[in-house]
Amino acid sequence: MFVVVLAAAGLIAALGWFFFGSRRAGAARMEGGVQRVEVTVRGGYNPSLIKVRQGTPVELVFDRQESGERTSRVVFPELKVGAGLPAHISLRVG
Repeated sequence: MFVVVLAAAGLIAALGWFFFGSRRAGAARMEGGVQRVEVTVRGGYNPSLIKVRQGTPVELVFDRQESGERTSRVVFPELKVGAGLPAHISLRVG
């Protein structure tokens, strides 16, 4: 019984870390005065957090490596920007 409780507590801790733990931000690289970030789409977005310099143009390149409906569109509501992401194709936004 003790082993089961211990295993359950460990599983809960691991899930908490996975979903709520700190995320490393993806860094943009400068190319011709534009900040460029490549984002892989496979069960989510990697990186899921991106840091860019304010006031400098940004280009996001999405490489969607799946065909599920959940990741078929990317939307930035604060910027009023959105785009469809075709399956298994790279798409530039920005």
